[in-house]
Amino acid sequence: MPPRTPSGSRLPLFTPTNSIPTLLWSQSINVFDWYRDNKFSGSEEKTRMFITLMAQYGADVNISFSALTSGTGIMANTLDAHAVIQKVQGEKGSEMAGRVLDGLYTAYFEEGKHPSHADTLVDVCVQAGMSEEEAKETVDNRGDWTAETKRLIREQIGEGVDSVPTVRIEGRRRDLTLVGAKSVEDYVKAFVTIAKESR
Repeated sequence: MPPRTPSGSRLPLFTPTNSIPTLLWSQSINVFDWYRDNKFSGSEEKTRMFITLMAQYGADVNISFSALTSGTGIMANTLDAHAVIQKVQGEKGSEMAGRVLDGLYTAYFEEGKHPSHADTLVDVCVQAGMSEEEAKETVDNRGDWTAETKRLIREQIGEGVDSVPTVRIEGRRRDLTLVGAKSVEDYVKAFVTIAKESR
């Protein structure tokens, strides 16, 4: 169950998933090529349409998916990134883990950086508020959390989670799950539903 703030509200709990487990850590694939070959049956036209749509979604909320739209971004194994997030969440809390995750999203989606490269991970930990020494220690010791991260990935696969983001909102009567890019209105509607059902 997610941790609570002093006021009793729940903090987010970040759980990992590995959408491309077949990639070795050292491998990376051009993002355009990966989408074309794995999501759009080799169609360059459909891939370009998808990229145009994602660029518009991003522009609507002031996010530049430049790694995707430039065609220079990569798809890569994210196990080490997830291990860092789990280590930070377990040792420093969900709030710090959220800042690390936000930094990783920017580094990966907007700047095209490798999500599991040690330099990327140290940079986002520093941006999240850690000292350089603390960030390096966290990244250097991410292996302490690798087994737990793999266990959590298996658990998520068992629950049918195979894409990001997957956001599960726990309610008193039922949970609601939102999968994929959703609007702010979709999240507000889900939270309002959970709040009404929890009275």
